[in-house]
Amino acid sequence: MKLPAAVEPERTIHELVENILPMNRQPVIPVAREKQLFGMLLLAEIRELDPKAWHTTTVAEVMRPVTAEHFVDLETTLIEAREAARTNGIGAVCVLNAEGKLVGVFRG
Repeated sequence: MKLPAAVEPERTIHELVENILPMNRQPVIPVAREKQLFGMLLLAEIRELDPKAWHTTTVAEVMRPVTAEHFVDLETTLIEAREAARTNGIGAVCVLNAEGKLVGVFRG
């Protein structure tokens, strides 16, 4: 598990590309504010966007809204987390603590 570099949903794709990705190159980025998970953003999907739209497109518009398949809790076994990441179409799961706050990202 790795501590996540998350992005807020209201940020533009341009802000993400310029300010966050250079220091945190990861294929899946959690979308969260104050550790509350809203969704997952895939770099592959950003690449499909017209760069001219990056200044006006928000992360919330491109992210995949969070579903039960996108996260596990701290009690989840490594085998279960790996299987969830393998089968959820994203290749990763967010790890939430007992309060439902984002504490990590596991890539399967």
